[in-house]
Amino acid sequence: MTAAEIADMAETSIIRCVALASRRAWLRNPQYRWKPKADLLNRDFVNRSGVQFAHPWLDVPVGELPGKAAHIAYLIQIQNHLEGFRRETVLPMINPLMSQPIIETCLRIPSWFFCMEGENRSIVRKAFKSRLPDSILHRRTKGGPDGFLQRLVERNRSKIRDMLLGGHLAAVNLIDRSSVEAAIELEGDGNNHMHFRILELVDVEAWVAAVKAQ
Repeated sequence: MTAAEIADMAETSIIRCVALASRRAWLRNPQYRWKPKADLLNRDFVNRSGVQFAHPWLDVPVGELPGKAAHIAYLIQIQNHLEGFRRETVLPMINPLMSQPIIETCLRIPSWFFCMEGENRSIVRKAFKSRLPDSILHRRTKGGPDGFLQRLVERNRSKIRDMLLGGHLAAVNLIDRSSVEAAIELEGDGNNHMHFRILELVDVEAWVAAVKAQ
């Protein structure tokens, strides 16, 4: 039943879902694997570093399933938004959805409950069923920041090019200069999301510059 619900949600076949789940369950351990993102980085640097991301939250307790391991791993990703950028020095940071009772409640819910009836976030949908119209309750797509990020890069190409190609990341050969320059010049980056990657590098470059200026 769960395989059918996931297949419906992912718009694929039940056979494919069962095959992938079986391979994941029987041929690999439940540990969540944090895949490195090497796009636009210098290949020699990537091959030389060979560093794998590690965090104690990724150590799966005995008997836990891969879905729950992934659920816990996702909590790591939000930490940058909770504690990063020193926002707490300006205003108090209050994140009610990340409070301990809510997190513990969510972690107690079996992972396969999140795709019931072929819909993601199915638990939340059911909780707000009486409060939301069907058009919102059962929607499967939503807007994202892709268009805004694309325009941001397009309108600041010259500044971004100078910042990255003449910056600290380039100076230590951490980025692939030719690939970065080609990505900056991309038009209509709606499919490969390279503009988003460019802005990630800009973020890192700005952080390095700020640290060195201290």
